[in-house]
Amino acid sequence: MHIIPKKIAGLEKESQICYNAAMEKEKALAKQRFLELSERAAITKRFAFTGFLNADEQAALFSMKRELALPFSLFGGAADCERRIARFGSEEEFGYVEPFPISCVEIVAAAARFGAELAHRDVLGAILGLGIDRAVLGDIAIRGERAFAFCLSSIAAWIGENLFKAGRQDVKCSVTADAPKGPFFALCEQRIQLSSPRADAVIAKAYALSREESAEFFLKERVFVDAALCKNGGRQLKEGEIVSVRGFGRFVYAGVIGTSKKGRLNAVISKYC
Repeated sequence: MHIIPKKIAGLEKESQICYNAAMEKEKALAKQRFLELSERAAITKRFAFTGFLNADEQAALFSMKRELALPFSLFGGAADCERRIARFGSEEEFGYVEPFPISCVEIVAAAARFGAELAHRDVLGAILGLGIDRAVLGDIAIRGERAFAFCLSSIAAWIGENLFKAGRQDVKCSVTADAPKGPFFALCEQRIQLSSPRADAVIAKAYALSREESAEFFLKERVFVDAALCKNGGRQLKEGEIVSVRGFGRFVYAGVIGTSKKGRLNAVISKYC
């Protein structure tokens, strides 16, 4: 029995509607939580913290700045982290400062042999496989046979004591309050040619997609620029902005470096890899 294309399109549309409804519900719950934390901090004059927020949650937080009782700041453990904790309150408001409750778990392949490199997917799956909530876990960086995972300080020791395997690799863990020295993320430079630095054009080139496919990401609210939701594919990107496309990854738009003989713009992006 063959399913006709119209029926497939209908199923895809229905699935997208259900997904959008679920996302809106999650955003509403997140916004209510942000209001409660902001109000609590204002009343108690003590800092209040969220768990690690994803791009959608951060975009929702930015959209309600005027509704919150107090200002907020974001940090994920190191510069350029995608998953970040929101802290409600400020030193000026309270007269003291409280650090973000973030620790770093260093995960090392137990067998120091060729091919012992860890994979991001395996490390993430292994940590979540311990039964912890995604909100307590931040970004993970892989450096060969080592991985570094940011998490809430309250759960760090427990992860270190219970994580023994990542994928097929036996691992050993240790906990530190600081990120490893040097850049936390590796960046892979890529040169692209553009007719203009429109966000949809840059994304299409970055991930080898058609402009139509790139445009769909904006309609489905999957694009974020500097943690803010971007619905306008025609938005001109600025040098240094970080673009995140849900399901594809992130890159830094480094800007235009010249013009080709045919008049096209030569630009550079740096992908997080």
